[in-house]
Amino acid sequence: MLLEIDPHLQISVDVPRTIGGPIMKVDVVQRMLERILYIWSKEHPHIDYFQGLGDVVAQFLVVYISEHIDVDNYRDRSLRESVWEEIEADTFWSITLALNGMESALSQSNFEGISEMLLKLKSLIRLVDPRLDDHFAVEQLDYIQFGFRWMLCMLNRDLNLSNSRRLWDTYLTEGPESYSSLHVYVCTAFLLRWSDHLKGMEFGDMLTFLQHLPTKDWDDSNIGQIIGTAYSIGRYEAQIRQAATVMVIYFLTMIAVLIAAVAASILSAYLKKKFKL
Repeated sequence: MLLEIDPHLQISVDVPRTIGGPIMKVDVVQRMLERILYIWSKEHPHIDYFQGLGDVVAQFLVVYISEHIDVDNYRDRSLRESVWEEIEADTFWSITLALNGMESALSQSNFEGISEMLLKLKSLIRLVDPRLDDHFAVEQLDYIQFGFRWMLCMLNRDLNLSNSRRLWDTYLTEGPESYSSLHVYVCTAFLLRWSDHLKGMEFGDMLTFLQHLPTKDWDDSNIGQIIGTAYSIGRYEAQIRQAATVMVIYFLTMIAVLIAAVAASILSAYLKKKFKL
């Protein structure tokens, strides 16, 4: 959601709705999240604050808090103010570094970067599962209708906290650019997982399903399979691209040889005529 008002107002509304478990309902944690989001938005004026950014920040916030307390069974255990300040600072700088790879997609007008990622998602499905892409077309389901949130919120609202952490761990390992590359492969892997199921649905059922994925009870093995499939899709696309490049080079070489042969033949005929050889 793009804002036409002071982002602090929208942030204050969004913070209580942020996912992340019981710890995110604690007042001191919500105030930290609110400050982090507001300062980050002020430090990045070229990126409009959007609903869902808080869910991304919460992933890091919960990890740092968990170093000091049990975030799943928080019982008003007090921490020194200096510890809370350290957690807040670590979270802010971590999220700043983590979101570097998202800036190119989020800073363009009308989220053009997100649109490019959605086009890439469609092209990948067309490559690995054309029947699913055809079914979407027949049912008039546009990728933006479910994929925009997948790209913008990094699937944080479609996975439980444990799975989200596992996915973020992979992205951070791959580096900042993983947002615009590996994340699209992950989204492709999600569609492939339920491909057969989706092909038997009509528009309304598909949209509802894709907006409420059955991942609540997933464990690490489930998200691990998705990540593994994502890497396989990336390798397959690279192989196809490499094969296409080889074919282009081959045909260009053959054309060059043909042109050279024709030119030599014309030159030979010209010389014979000129010098009456």
